[in-house]
Amino acid sequence: MNRELGVDYEGKRIIVMSSKKAAYQQVIGKYGEIVRESSSSSIGVRIDDYYNKSSCNGTYWFKQSEVELIENGGLMMEGFNRVAIVNLLDDCSKKDYGFALYESEWGNLQGPGELVVVNARGKDNRVLAVMKNVLSVEEYGKNVTAQVVGVVNMEGFNKREKEIQAKVELDKKKKEIESRLRAKIEKLKDAEFYERMAQEYAAKDPELGELVTQLKELGN
Repeated sequence: MNRELGVDYEGKRIIVMSSKKAAYQQVIGKYGEIVRESSSSSIGVRIDDYYNKSSCNGTYWFKQSEVELIENGGLMMEGFNRVAIVNLLDDCSKKDYGFALYESEWGNLQGPGELVVVNARGKDNRVLAVMKNVLSVEEYGKNVTAQVVGVVNMEGFNKREKEIQAKVELDKKKKEIESRLRAKIEKLKDAEFYERMAQEYAAKDPELGELVTQLKELGN
């Protein structure tokens, strides 16, 4: 490299010049961002549009001699003025990524939490992501080399979910009413039974009638 890398270069842009790792050949010549540094003088790089499936957070590891520090940030996409901040669904680190958001997709978005499709890890790839928020290009302030390619239409699914939830609530309310009805009916049955017994055995046990009267006065 032209200069020694260190923690001061975290977040800086690089271009991959070479690698002896067979799995890394596809990213030679690609741009990325320095995200970590190890004690063995290796650096962790997040490559634009690519994801290292062998790493929990998608990081590629290079020797310093295998990458070149650049100042202009690499290739910049054009024709957009918004950046969608998303979390890739299969990224266990849940890191934020920025993707160019063009007017055609912006017009279909409803708000945070929506599913979008992005061309992460290569322009021909399609990866699901959850949108967190939208920034202006100036607010984001970083190079963007990939884009939101579609917004997932979940209207049908959301409608079904609401219908299922409404049915659950209805069933719950019905069970509560049925439980109250059963309790009241049982009380009425008990009261009728006590009165019948009091009438039938009043001559033999006068106190039985008095107890039934007291029970009724207490509301049972």
